[in-house]
Amino acid sequence: MDVGKNSPAFVTDFSRIYLNIGTGALTDGDGKVNLGNDHFAVSWEKNFEFESGSYLFPLRWMMAFEYGSIMLR
Repeated sequence: MDVGKNSPAFVTDFSRIYLNIGTGALTDGDGKVNLGNDHFAVSWEKNFEFESGSYLFPLRWMMAFEYGSIMLR
């Protein structure tokens, strides 16, 4: 799912992305999320149970430095 390639809001609005990932709002059929560029994507298993606050810091950090992908298990 492409959700706004090269959109500045997509790079800066961490809280929105965090909440969307938490609810699975941006997932495609395989549970993978494409945040709109070639440098960052998040994926997780379908049975991944999100707990509020658990991954906020790692997600911010990885997005800020564009490390590529994060596996949330």
